[in-house]
Amino acid sequence: MSQIDKIGRVINIECNKSKLSIIEKEFVKAEKIERDKQRDEAEARRQIRIRRLRVIENSQKLARVYHAKENSNIQREIVTATNEAKGLIKYKKQASSMLGDKRCKQQTT
Repeated sequence: MSQIDKIGRVINIECNKSKLSIIEKEFVKAEKIERDKQRDEAEARRQIRIRRLRVIENSQKLARVYHAKENSNIQREIVTATNEAKGLIKYKKQASSMLGDKRCKQQTT
């Protein structure tokens, strides 16, 4: 079996079979390298996406925790203020009766 090159010479394929085999192997190797490169790039993009999602999830979690703590603090302040207000009213009543008792004791002594 023979082929003709651009110049018009007859090329015997059997004689150049080893050269063709080497060239075909180089093409296969280059295609494999390209597939591996694309796979590695896709994996790198996937890892970057995962890291970005983790950062976003962590920041959202921190924000939720912060807001939950803030709400808890606000609720605690409201309860404390309410209790203090109730306690101040009771304290004022007790204080006025205590002051009256002290005045009475001072006057009697």
